[in-house]
Amino acid sequence: MTGSRREANLKFIQRFFPALSARLATANFPSSELMYRLEPAKKQGVSLVVEAHGTETRLHSQYDPVNEARRWAAANPPRSRGVYILIGWGLGYHAMEWVRMHGAATEGVVVYEPEARWFVESLPYCDMPALVSAGRMEIAIGSDGGTLYQAMLRMMEPILSNDLFAVATPFAPVYPPHAVQTLREETQKILETKRKMLEFMSEEGERCQEHIYQNLRQGMNAWLPRDVKDIAKGEPAIIIAAGPSLNQNVKELANAQNGAWIIACDTSLRVLNKHGVQPHVVVTKDPTDLNKPHFEDAEGLENIVAAFDPQVHPEIVRKFGERKIYLPNRNNAIHRYIQGFEISDDDRLPLASNVAVAAFNLAVHLGCDPILLAGLDLCFDVRPGRSHADDSALVSETSFDAGAGKLIYQRGQCRDEIEVMMVEGVDGEMHPTTPSFYEALRLLEDLISRCGRRCIDVSEGGALIAGTEVLRLKDAITLYAQQPIRTEALFAQQPPSRGVEAFQLSLNEIKSHLQHCGEIAIEAAECIDKDDVPLNILREAREKIEDGFRVYHELQSALEWLMVEIRQPDYWDEEKNERDELIRRYHNYFSQIREKCDRFSSMLV
Repeated sequence: MTGSRREANLKFIQRFFPALSARLATANFPSSELMYRLEPAKKQGVSLVVEAHGTETRLHSQYDPVNEARRWAAANPPRSRGVYILIGWGLGYHAMEWVRMHGAATEGVVVYEPEARWFVESLPYCDMPALVSAGRMEIAIGSDGGTLYQAMLRMMEPILSNDLFAVATPFAPVYPPHAVQTLREETQKILETKRKMLEFMSEEGERCQEHIYQNLRQGMNAWLPRDVKDIAKGEPAIIIAAGPSLNQNVKELANAQNGAWIIACDTSLRVLNKHGVQPHVVVTKDPTDLNKPHFEDAEGLENIVAAFDPQVHPEIVRKFGERKIYLPNRNNAIHRYIQGFEISDDDRLPLASNVAVAAFNLAVHLGCDPILLAGLDLCFDVRPGRSHADDSALVSETSFDAGAGKLIYQRGQCRDEIEVMMVEGVDGEMHPTTPSFYEALRLLEDLISRCGRRCIDVSEGGALIAGTEVLRLKDAITLYAQQPIRTEALFAQQPPSRGVEAFQLSLNEIKSHLQHCGEIAIEAAECIDKDDVPLNILREAREKIEDGFRVYHELQSALEWLMVEIRQPDYWDEEKNERDELIRRYHNYFSQIREKCDRFSSMLV
């Protein structure tokens, strides 16, 4: 019985928790820090007895662990709707009962079990498929911060709009202090990531939307990811980022020009130009003006495939020739309204927080194996140094203030200070990194654990990337990049030609819908200016605008900040909010809808 239950649990985990399944498949867990043993419970199940802090502690009831867990869960309901971190899995009883009882009343649950082997021990005894109706959930096992951060990062969508709460199981005090410290640190990091993402939405949302609209026509004549899936299957790729470690081995890349797909991050393009290395593909993602200098005076762009996120500035996209790959932005819902330009599942590549992660996703999608990572440092030296490789457009001088916990960037007269966190480097020492690099590192590690490809870190410096082998670039080229790759599979293809007339009709329809929503918002705003406007009139106007949520699909980037705000628990609840506060919220809502609809409908000509 226990064997069949274990297999059922593993199948369930494989389907619903792929990252956890990949981790379990490696069976690469450290020994338990705490001595423990399993004992059968008198009524049903088993109990876990642990030696902690000099005494034996029973994590679960000796008589009936299921009933004990049920009583605890009933006595500890969620404080309010939000995302909850459950501290402790043990053999699963408490977490299972809490999630089954309260999961649907939360926006998401992350279970944190520092002792990975306890989770493995639980598989023959718990009934995990019962969690299928519990809503959004992640499970992080092991006391390393990276795994916990990855789990919370996968929960980022509800975290953006909700508070983060912690619920400690009754046995949580048995865990070593460093496990609790890991929870504190990683929670602070995810909250910092949340702050940065909200800040980006507020500052860059409209710019991203503008670029997406302007790049739609370029995308119509570009390959979608489904058009290039597996065209480099089984062939090596080298992803080139612009970390300072690239200075050491950039000259070696000339020896791989014909033996591996050279996929350059935009930040490394000038460096490669300087050393006479022409990449096959350049990936570009950043929507800000800081991205433009990477392409100034760049040579041979007409012979390079541009893999572009539509949020980048259209001037960059126009610099390249006809061969382009359109990488749909995570805010790609507008495509469902553009005939002939709909997005399929094969076009939706995994989330990429920066250009290096986007390049990695593309290499996996192309079928490349192995995938080599060069210049991907994702951290800085504790000694004064440089932010990027020589000749990169944004290279700055850096220094680390350990006492203040800050990294100082100096570029000409410009100086910037960034709060840092510490990560392990390939040299075994601890190095400072920025919140954005930390996010990219953890996201990349998660992708590597699930991609099924051999991944090799050839940066010869930088952060330790879990799941990669570490080799010198020269040696990796000798081992993996000696056979000619089949570049004609991409370069001999003609870019697709999609229906121009249907495309224009679709844009006209989007424009008409935005104008309609804008008119409703104007009428509603005029009602607000009158005294004692009934709330039901404002509610009905909002519901008309939100019919089918189409306006949020058409203006996804521009309205993303607004969507985060109005998804807060009870935001529109007329019983839980004062009338004046609801009027203020409606005024802000209709003002933003009117402004965005007016601005972006005028772009669709």
